[in-house]
Amino acid sequence: MVKAVVRFTKKNHFSLVVFFVLLLMYAIHDVSTSAQAGVKEANRGTAHLYLIVLIAYMTIVTLKMTKFRLLDDRISYAVFSILIWVCCVNLINGASFWESMIYIAFSFWWLVVYKFSTFYCLNYYKSAKLFKVIVYMIFIVYVLVNLYSRFMIMVNFERDNAVTGYIYYVVTFLPFIMLVSNRIWQTILLGILLIMTITSLKRGAIIVLPLMLIVYFYLQAKLRNNIVLFFKKMILFVMILLPVLMIVDSKSDHFLSARFQSEELQSGSGRDVLYETAIHSIMDRDFVTFFIGTGSGSSVKLLDTGVHNEWLEILFSFGFMGVILYLSFLASLIAKFRYLKRIKSEYAPHFAMVIVYIFMVGLFGAFYWVHSAFFIFLTLGYLNYLEKNEKMKIEK
Repeated sequence: MVKAVVRFTKKNHFSLVVFFVLLLMYAIHDVSTSAQAGVKEANRGTAHLYLIVLIAYMTIVTLKMTKFRLLDDRISYAVFSILIWVCCVNLINGASFWESMIYIAFSFWWLVVYKFSTFYCLNYYKSAKLFKVIVYMIFIVYVLVNLYSRFMIMVNFERDNAVTGYIYYVVTFLPFIMLVSNRIWQTILLGILLIMTITSLKRGAIIVLPLMLIVYFYLQAKLRNNIVLFFKKMILFVMILLPVLMIVDSKSDHFLSARFQSEELQSGSGRDVLYETAIHSIMDRDFVTFFIGTGSGSSVKLLDTGVHNEWLEILFSFGFMGVILYLSFLASLIAKFRYLKRIKSEYAPHFAMVIVYIFMVGLFGAFYWVHSAFFIFLTLGYLNYLEKNEKMKIEK
């Protein structure tokens, strides 16, 4: 195991500024050319270029900080194992070069992002506060991205209501928001997140956000040996949530409530057909294909879209072995959470929120190979830094 890097430099603001600028430019060009944001047939070349530069820059900085030692805990080993398996499966199946590169690049990027946020704050400890500030600035950027995508969808598709998938980018910032020490600012940011999530009209996000908060409030109360605090916060949360839901439903001409009707939930916007088709295809395979999968992008070739379930998607594309490796990734997160809970770390509730997000989003959508996963791995790395920093303070 690699020991925590000794803090050798007080600060390095320049690298963080470059990181923020590259991420900002990518976000702008991504949303301005994305079909998900209601933009029709736009050239995404510039967005892809900024993404490549961002990945390359973060990789160089991270390798320099870690001295090329990226594997030092169960989470990093689990992520690396998925990367190697994706490479092998795509090579065996002769998957398209572009699809293979996307999946391989993202699989590698998550490892880099995780280590970047951990070691940057450890090495340049006086830049750790700036790191947090930049994260909150990025949160605001993606709030604006969501508003822009809603406007574009309503204008270009002539709709009265816009269901925006970009809201998942915003929801991933919840653990960071709950790290804000100033209660006023935390309440403001949480209020923005809550309103943005409900007005996105995205069922998954509307379900996931309250679940993350319930888990956070419960674990925080347990840490403080004050379960009454949990019930007080839950009552307050429900008193705020219900009126907001009712107002948004009324303003959307009951479009929101219609999306939660039994017929809509059963079909899941066509998910039932996707699941059935994918399962039939998987069951018709021979043992070898069932074990290794059919490679990146193979589900899209069959369904014209993803499976919209992380487990089925991985089983379809990367086989039974891929599911085992993804389970090992989740197991590494759960093991880390149990360790934080055992030592009564104040960051255990934040870590639990990340696990809830990954698990729940994976049930009705995609997590691992989508852009919003960037902020989850950034959060995991930062929480890892906080835990290491907490440990070093105790040892002193």
